[in-house]
Amino acid sequence: MEFFVGIDQVQPEEACTPVKQFGQPWPDHVAQKYVLRLRLDEVLEVLSTPYEGLIRELREDEIHEPLEEMEGDPRRFRELGYPSIQKLWRANPAVLSEVIKVYLHGELFDAVLTARPELGGRPFYVVNSVDRVWVEPKRLCLMGDVYRRGQGCGYCAWAFNAQAVAGNDAEAGSEKPSTDVLGVNPGG
Repeated sequence: MEFFVGIDQVQPEEACTPVKQFGQPWPDHVAQKYVLRLRLDEVLEVLSTPYEGLIRELREDEIHEPLEEMEGDPRRFRELGYPSIQKLWRANPAVLSEVIKVYLHGELFDAVLTARPELGGRPFYVVNSVDRVWVEPKRLCLMGDVYRRGQGCGYCAWAFNAQAVAGNDAEAGSEKPSTDVLGVNPGG
């Protein structure tokens, strides 16, 4: 796996995703672009089980709800015969890219970006969007926005405060931004 922020390669232990409000801008922060590249074996290890669950769910939902009304374009799965993730990689990489962008990016990030603020980890980067996903012959690539945790930034200090993350808001400080970034609800 390779993880780049701009042109710099960084370690996955230095990054996480927000628990809530993925895709929302961070006040007073400038987004940078990231590229995450994973080998086929890494993708299969991480996404085979979630993909199988997605296929089961789509088949069940097809009975109760027209696929045309669902997020993304799940009709493609039915048209392709609900293929395995390996077959999708080989035969329909554009569909696999859409699947990961729409349905499975959260599972992927949770598995490979290993900083855990909710467990006291202190990530340096927060991946906050998936703008593009593409498949190369032996790699899956994702690109999107990432924010760098600032030094002395009040928003970052709140968002990454271990006491607030643990739910002890009374001791975490009195001034908190209204944006819920890491799953910490400032209002209670």
